[in-house]
Amino acid sequence: MNKAISKTSRKCVMPGDVDGYLAGLPIAQRRALAKLRKTIKAAAPKAQECISWRMPAYKYLGFLVFFAAFKNHCSFFVASTALMKKLGKDFSPYETSGGTIHFSPEKPLPAALVKKIVKARMKENELRKSKKGRLGKYEKFPSLVSENGTCFRLFLVFQADRSGDIHAVLRHRSHNGTKMVLESTSIRCSSRHYA
Repeated sequence: MNKAISKTSRKCVMPGDVDGYLAGLPIAQRRALAKLRKTIKAAAPKAQECISWRMPAYKYLGFLVFFAAFKNHCSFFVASTALMKKLGKDFSPYETSGGTIHFSPEKPLPAALVKKIVKARMKENELRKSKKGRLGKYEKFPSLVSENGTCFRLFLVFQADRSGDIHAVLRHRSHNGTKMVLESTSIRCSSRHYA
């Protein structure tokens, strides 16, 4: 008979930093993830280390990679299904799911593979950031006030996706003193027409 662990009986401690996260793990997982952490930091020395979604995360112009320990395995979250497809044959010895690679502490990910993934993710984030930077962030229009006292503000936001297509998003924000409403309308146009 399976006994479910009730939410009240299990102790859930939110770690304050990656050291605290690793300290709470069994020794085999702690060693494997400490090596993974060291490899990530070597590949991306400018990345910011933090705890996000209750697991260690690294940010460089946006989220870069994550890792976590589970009961029967460890996971390395690549956070890019496109990169997972591109490097798919490199992951054949491991179980994968979406943008995640599962591995055991006894068979950790090779440092060369982790560095390759981290460097590729950095390039993806840099490319995404450079496309946003070229287009400009947004154009803000003056506030308008309706007859019933609701304040309106319009924003025109230009965004580029990974294929290079440009999206013009018109955002409408209104505030009537008690509730803020944000609505968006997206217009997609190919950048190839404007190059």
